[in-house]
Amino acid sequence: MQPTQFAPHAFATSLDAVESVRKSMDHFTDVLFKLHELQDIYTAGHQLRVGMLCEAIAKELGWAEYYCRRMFQIGLLHDIGKMAIKPEVLHKPGKLTSDEYSYVKTHVVQTFEILKTLPFDYPLAEIVGQHHERIDGSGYPHGLTGEQLYPEAKILIVADVVEAMGNRRSYRQELGIDAALAEIKKGMSTKYDPLVCEALFRLFHEKSYQLPKDGIAHLDAATD
Repeated sequence: MQPTQFAPHAFATSLDAVESVRKSMDHFTDVLFKLHELQDIYTAGHQLRVGMLCEAIAKELGWAEYYCRRMFQIGLLHDIGKMAIKPEVLHKPGKLTSDEYSYVKTHVVQTFEILKTLPFDYPLAEIVGQHHERIDGSGYPHGLTGEQLYPEAKILIVADVVEAMGNRRSYRQELGIDAALAEIKKGMSTKYDPLVCEALFRLFHEKSYQLPKDGIAHLDAATD
């Protein structure tokens, strides 16, 4: 399983120019994330932890350093569209109604719309737009299947589920990492990519990986 290849920006005519563009987008990512954090600290924390887990999975898969850092960026922005969701619905303490749930699900499209016009040198908007898809086609918004999904999205899908179950949500207490890993094992090869699942299990079972509670220092280091 290899990361998506990309072409450098047309206006970047040297390696130095390409690196300059990448650093600019890293800092833009930091600014966008921190704006979201001011509005919604819970979702911002979720995105940060998902980004860190995405990066760890990519490393476990043997991806090159740049692609691992890219996975952190993907995780950091994957729910940015929740800024467009009304807080009273997004953080409702009880169960959502059917209409409310359908409304919250639109955050995927909102995220795509926010990111699609930004000059990242890889298909960031398309990748994060797939984080609620499943390899068997049972996800949303488009019901995509395995080969239609970006490799990065397959990592993001798993990391998002694990972090969401492993930590507290506005409507419930955390279910715990054991429950999260059991869900991934149950859906392995049906909902979730098996190579990603195997990498995840190695991280937690063999390398004692733990979901971070605070990743601000990691964010600062990633955008230096």
